[in-house]
Amino acid sequence: MTARYTRNSGYTVQRRSQRPRKVVRTVERKLTLGPNAAKVLGFSLLALLAFVMVSTSGTSSSALYEQAALRQDISEVEQEIEQLKVDTDRARSLQAVNQSAVKAELVPIGTDVQYLDGEVAGVRTDEAP
Repeated sequence: MTARYTRNSGYTVQRRSQRPRKVVRTVERKLTLGPNAAKVLGFSLLALLAFVMVSTSGTSSSALYEQAALRQDISEVEQEIEQLKVDTDRARSLQAVNQSAVKAELVPIGTDVQYLDGEVAGVRTDEAP
């Protein structure tokens, strides 16, 4: 029973209804670790972290080696391209000389070579054997 007071109606008494209440039971479970178990757990987590770090650093270092090898290959290919460009320019210049009017003015060089004695462009030349 409950009693209530209000200004308008004064005291009122009510009977509580007898409804069955829901019973809720909870089971408390607490995980407690002793000092040795905490140490083992801490060391195992530390070992796991170290393993992850070592494996990622190994992966990154191998990737760096691959990257260096690829850069070396790229530089070799670029050198080959430059050499091919030089070769094509030489071939084009030879063809241009052969097809031009300058070819008629060119005189072949014989085997007679004369060496000059004295000084040429500030360099002393001696008679060649």
